[in-house]
Amino acid sequence: MPNWTRLAPLPCETWHTKAVAKKRDQLNASIARILEVRGNEDAYQAKMHAADVRSLDSGEVFQADCPELNAFNLLQSELQLREQIAAYFTAEAVDQRAAFDQAFAAHQSAADELRRKLIELGYVDTPHAVPGWIQPGFILTHPGVRAAKEYAESLRSPRTALVQDNNAAMQTLVEQLDKLRTRAVR
Repeated sequence: MPNWTRLAPLPCETWHTKAVAKKRDQLNASIARILEVRGNEDAYQAKMHAADVRSLDSGEVFQADCPELNAFNLLQSELQLREQIAAYFTAEAVDQRAAFDQAFAAHQSAADELRRKLIELGYVDTPHAVPGWIQPGFILTHPGVRAAKEYAESLRSPRTALVQDNNAAMQTLVEQLDKLRTRAVR
């Protein structure tokens, strides 16, 4: 039996477009099917190891004798799914960048609005330290501005770890498929 790679459902984000959300849902359904088949295969192998030989029929023994065939098909299906996930991450990155740009604009707008209100209250908008000047900390530490900045920063970098995990899993799958193929050719 192969060593299964970690396969987790793709996270749902509020900034996904309808097209990306639909693709995510399709991929999550495929992930659930593969995880179910993996679980069934593992349970079947465990059942065969614990079974009483007097209660087995020849079909079960034949199927148990070919775990590589079942594993090969499952690994191929997972590799195809992971290639689709890689394409999904590319499309998702476009949505994430658009959400970041929007969040950054909201951050800038909140800072500008706070600056405008401080000026209305009589503060002086100058970079020099004079009595009544708007100190940078006034704006940077304001809860609304800080929350908008933190949200924008959370969207700054793409899902690098998930993409790298997916790429590593694809490499592992290719290696496992190659080992099974090599073993069959001998």
